[in-house]
Amino acid sequence: MIRLIENLCAINGVSGDEQDVAAAIIEQIKDYCEYEVTPLGDVIAFKKGAKHPLNRVMFDAHMDEVGFIITYITEEGFLRFATVGGIDNRVIQGKPVVVGKNNVYGIISSKPIHLIDRDHRDDPIKAADLVSVGDRVSFDSPFVRFGDGFLKSKALDDRAGCAVLIKMIQSDLEYDTYFSFTTREEVGGMGAQTATYTVKPDIAVAIETT
Repeated sequence: MIRLIENLCAINGVSGDEQDVAAAIIEQIKDYCEYEVTPLGDVIAFKKGAKHPLNRVMFDAHMDEVGFIITYITEEGFLRFATVGGIDNRVIQGKPVVVGKNNVYGIISSKPIHLIDRDHRDDPIKAADLVSVGDRVSFDSPFVRFGDGFLKSKALDDRAGCAVLIKMIQSDLEYDTYFSFTTREEVGGMGAQTATYTVKPDIAVAIETT
């Protein structure tokens, strides 16, 4: 399970750009269930169980992660960006990031404190001051195991949930069950909304990580 979570977390999949995550999940489940990919990019799977349930049940986990999107490139070569999902702008300064499919490495920077007006030194960084046109930007945060069973990584929210669903699909189930690996949760949950309309479950359970 831990190795599966590690492999899923290593994939960059900021909201709206989850295709690589979906492909990795499909590779894990394709021999164990029926599945389809929706126009929005959700992966919806059906796993036959030993019995037919009274209620149609769907388990859901989202594939996307928070990050940034490049909005402008300055003449000096700096990237300006906007946030994607809920990110506290006060903690992003100095964070290493990876830009786009070519994995261009960068650091989120700001004006040095000794050059900032004293009255504005405690102001949070404005995320819109640094980013690249249309490319998604992911945090460069390696997977680390530490202490007694603890993990640290980007995208644990919610690749850990995706791993739980994958393991369920790969196991023998008592009842027929639907699963949805959804897109764009960090920007409003559109993937989960459309997956729900597609499956029409009586009961839906979100497997989420905080």
